[in-house]
Amino acid sequence: MTRRRLAALVALVLTLAWVLLAASRASLEAPPPSLTLLDRHGELLGEVGRGDDEDLGAWPLDPVPWRVAAATLSLEDRRFWTHPGVDPQAVVRAIRQNLAAGEVISGASTIAMQIARMQRPAPRTLPNKVTEALVALMLTARYDRDVLLAHYLRLTPYGNRAQGIAYAARRYLDKPVADLSWAETAFLCAIPQSPSRHNPMSYEGRRRAITRAGRILDALAQDGLLKEPELGQARRELQTIGVSIRHTRPSETLHAVLALERQLKWTEGMDPRVHTTLDLSVQRLAQQAAREQLNLWAPYGAGQAALIVVSLPEAEVLAAVGSVDWGEGSVAGAIDFTRTPRPPGSLLKPLAYAEALERGVIQPNTPLLDVGRARDGIHDADGRSLGPLMPRVALGNSRNVPAVALAEAVGLNALFDRFVSLGLHRGDADAEEVGYGLVIGGLSTTALQVAEAYTALALEGQKRALSWVKDQPGEVTRMFSPQVARLVTLWLADPQARLPSFPRMGYSELPFPTAVKTGTSPQARDAWAVAWTDRHLVVAWIGHPDWRPMTAASGYRAGASLAQRVLLELEADRADGLSDTQFPAPEGWPLVEVCPLSGQAATEACGQTTQEHVAEAPALCTMHTVEAGRVVLRPDPRWLDWAASEGLPLAQDAAPTDAEPTLALLSPRGGERLTIDPEQPAEAATFALRVAVTPAAEQVLWVIDGEPWALVEAPYAARWPLSPGVHRIRAELPWTTIRSDEVTIEVR
Repeated sequence: MTRRRLAALVALVLTLAWVLLAASRASLEAPPPSLTLLDRHGELLGEVGRGDDEDLGAWPLDPVPWRVAAATLSLEDRRFWTHPGVDPQAVVRAIRQNLAAGEVISGASTIAMQIARMQRPAPRTLPNKVTEALVALMLTARYDRDVLLAHYLRLTPYGNRAQGIAYAARRYLDKPVADLSWAETAFLCAIPQSPSRHNPMSYEGRRRAITRAGRILDALAQDGLLKEPELGQARRELQTIGVSIRHTRPSETLHAVLALERQLKWTEGMDPRVHTTLDLSVQRLAQQAAREQLNLWAPYGAGQAALIVVSLPEAEVLAAVGSVDWGEGSVAGAIDFTRTPRPPGSLLKPLAYAEALERGVIQPNTPLLDVGRARDGIHDADGRSLGPLMPRVALGNSRNVPAVALAEAVGLNALFDRFVSLGLHRGDADAEEVGYGLVIGGLSTTALQVAEAYTALALEGQKRALSWVKDQPGEVTRMFSPQVARLVTLWLADPQARLPSFPRMGYSELPFPTAVKTGTSPQARDAWAVAWTDRHLVVAWIGHPDWRPMTAASGYRAGASLAQRVLLELEADRADGLSDTQFPAPEGWPLVEVCPLSGQAATEACGQTTQEHVAEAPALCTMHTVEAGRVVLRPDPRWLDWAASEGLPLAQDAAPTDAEPTLALLSPRGGERLTIDPEQPAEAATFALRVAVTPAAEQVLWVIDGEPWALVEAPYAARWPLSPGVHRIRAELPWTTIRSDEVTIEVR
């Protein structure tokens, strides 16, 4: 093979490689558009979707407004609609101009060539220029020209990190590109020729852009596309054109913007200007309230606060305060505590009550026993026993023992599954391992999860997924019947039901109907509150990022005071207390006067009475009766010891003497696991043994691990000193074969 043939072959191979390289690039590529987040009133919240050093925009433009097309092509590519992607006339002109000047002053780049360069930036050398020309020819052969023009206008830089004319129109002139006047169109189309020289944010740059825009108007007039009087009007408007001032991103919404950035994904046809449900004024109000409340509770160990404000009934998030401040002066301010799992304490009890009502485990007039300890040794923080309570009062006082009894009656796995369906937990924990502490905060959850779960009560049994984007309502799922949701809401809005544990006129009480529930985790590491009216739902959290205990900063004090402060601001029109808006009663469930001890319809012998909404009228009370001219009580055997300790007048046992007594062990329950507190004095580490005896007997013998331990009289209770190990416990009547079931417990 001769050298000439070899050289020709090499040239052919290189040419083919060059053509193949160009062919591999002959497709339209664009980065995903950045999103501009706005509050519900159009105020800027932030830009998301691109890195801090990348351009913003790249918004699709379909269709291209004809004014924009005409103005763009008037100087950039006048023969765009006819040449094959490379303009021979422009190439010849550029060669002449460059030879005359002795340097490159014109590149003859067409729209298609500029697309090739913007998609694959490279130094402006002759080989790269040839590659761009080849790509341009292939792009023009492959795509419609209006598609190429729209793509060019999407990628073109407009300075100040603005990419694409659709974004630039909003960025500089605060209007959609379709609404641009001739002067505004020419002004924007003048910038890409040299974005730094034509920077509209500087005086000189704006002056240069206006001068070039005038040339664009002249070219349009020369082509017959712009006639008087439009030309004169455009010239006058161009001389006074101004650029909108860019407001800085508000620092209050940084956590919410970051969360939305993770949540929102660009899809074709999506408006890149996203109107969120957030309300910047409410966000600032909530941020200020959280900051002031944190300052108030900081001396008691609080380090951070979080807040969620939801608009009802659409469950739109108006404010999401992840921390009081993002800056260095804030403790762990970069952490979004609305999304950080924390123990909720008693915050979830109302949902357990709703589940028990839904399943028919209890009725609104079913007495719940608050005596001693519940399963797994759970007791009330104040150490008191309030005796039998109506569910409304047991919930209002946030008693642990009745709540655990409810969980036991519903079923641990069933309640766990309900909490999962409410979105409070993912369900990857083991219900048996968590135990009945689940109902008093045994599994951590987040403020956002709490807010969404509580919509099931605030919206009459229908849980609605929280909405962050306007006109995109969340999915609705029926959780409870409307009657159950209304009933629990009424209970939580009743300040009388919180007595005696929580005083009147405290942080849980507002001058308009408000349902409130608080929660405090062990050692007051977390102070929670959830509160709702018919308009808003608020979830508040105060605690320390390092899990440090707080003093006096309980949910009733710290959490509720924050929720109260925000609701008073949001619903200031009701602050005079004259509003007659009330939560609706459960339909078809009338108010009935009942005995607070038996839950049955009250009689004259009952003395104190209460009113409860009931589905079915109860029978008359048989617990109160008259003996020897005075009212006496025939109590449920389960709380005989409490009645005796309270000094209540008890009836003589009326059961026949030949009736065989039965023994029902109340405490402990089989399978319980008790833990000895190492910081507690040994003599204080005891456990209550309780048994119901029907009819009453003179004495009961407690048997521990098969050995007689204590002989006790009515009400048969005893306190057994705890010792590590597995123990068998039963009660029996002395000198008889009558005994209770034997249970096994473990003490650690």
